[in-house]
Amino acid sequence: MATINPAGIAPATGSDPVAAQTGAAPSVPAKGRSAIRAELLGRMTGASPSYIAAVAICLALLAWAAYAWSYQLDHGFGSTGLRRPVFWGFYIVNFVFWIGISHAGTLISAILRLTGAEWR
Repeated sequence: MATINPAGIAPATGSDPVAAQTGAAPSVPAKGRSAIRAELLGRMTGASPSYIAAVAICLALLAWAAYAWSYQLDHGFGSTGLRRPVFWGFYIVNFVFWIGISHAGTLISAILRLTGAEWR
């Protein structure tokens, strides 16, 4: 029967002297560590052409957004439609659109919950 030290850690078994002193589990052999590392990190090395294309598209969109924002800062809010008589402009329309989308999702989810639909 294993004894438990005051820290609440059962003493380790095996030939690892550090584990025996600290009460930790025996360490993994070096060959096991490299196999585990290769399995866990193997998918992170290299990138497929489709992944590189997706990242390039995202970076292009980010660059375009930065240009549009700098254009707006340089030319003012008139570039977004914020002028009279259309003083509410693009930002309020965008906000209202996304609030409407979220309300529609909430409504659909509530209907599925109330009807007890299994496919929600």
